[in-house]
Amino acid sequence: MFWWILKPKSHCLLYRSQIFENEESSTPEVFGDTDENGEFSLKVSPGTYFFKAFFLGYSDFTVSDVEVSGSVDLGTLEMKS
Repeated sequence: MFWWILKPKSHCLLYRSQIFENEESSTPEVFGDTDENGEFSLKVSPGTYFFKAFFLGYSDFTVSDVEVSGSVDLGTLEMKS
């Protein structure tokens, strides 16, 4: 699984945190931080998840009903300061 994380306003949020939570149990499955390029790659078991990204000074970014059955790419995600 690979998701590309950029923004806000054309710059990367380095070392921003993200988490996948199991939708049925609301338990965290996988947690990680972006690298120096604002990118991250996480291995998640097939299922349905909430995806949350958070960084100090920015509003949390949440996506529900993320279906994982193979590789998923959400493209560029924008977080509001």
